[in-house]
Amino acid sequence: MGKIEHKEKPLEQRLKESTNILTKYPDRVCIYVEKLKNCEKLPILERSKYLVPKTITAAQFIYVIRTKLQLSKDIALFFYIKNSILSGDILIGELYNKHSSDDGFLYIKYTAESCFG
Repeated sequence: MGKIEHKEKPLEQRLKESTNILTKYPDRVCIYVEKLKNCEKLPILERSKYLVPKTITAAQFIYVIRTKLQLSKDIALFFYIKNSILSGDILIGELYNKHSSDDGFLYIKYTAESCFG
């Protein structure tokens, strides 16, 4: 039997996992980053779960993800939280406080568009 995907785990198990992580690392947040289903231009990230400091900005986190995807400069990367586009100037801790899920994780989706031709 293969590895159980995060979404397939029961809420109680996901909540226990996030609580354990946040207790061990109180200055960080748990983030799941996934590609939007209709996006065919981008690869899927090798890892989807990230433990991120609360004090970095969303723009800094976006830079990390962009680096991991190894994108060319002509690809614009867009991040969404609950169908709203992510602003780069907000701190990750603020995003977590406003948009974290009931299971204790923050879910971010990404997609891309060609900008220059």
